[in-house]
Amino acid sequence: MELLGAKYDQDLKTLIAQARAVIVPSEWYEVSGIVNLEALILGKLVIASNIGGIKEIIIDNKTGLLFAPGSVSELAEKLKLAAEKDLKELAIAGRERVVVKYNDCKSLKRRQFYFY
Repeated sequence: MELLGAKYDQDLKTLIAQARAVIVPSEWYEVSGIVNLEALILGKLVIASNIGGIKEIIIDNKTGLLFAPGSVSELAEKLKLAAEKDLKELAIAGRERVVVKYNDCKSLKRRQFYFY
């Protein structure tokens, strides 16, 4: 594991594409955490805190892995599971969920008022 600091645009996309999994250890409520969507759309396993809107994107053991915010032991368990098993099916299911839930006109219309 390597901490790389803030990355954006193509640099971020390249790093996610090279990763085996993306870990999102949020301790504060987030609406969704855009990095979760970015990782899933690139077909990566997401291991994230079970907090805020993240849990609406990641369904534990179905579209990714969730752990209690701030729980180092739970995160360690999820990392061990990801290291020992091929969890590609979770990444595939996560990508499919993002495509269906966030990539339609209805979804965009529901969210457009946030941007204007």
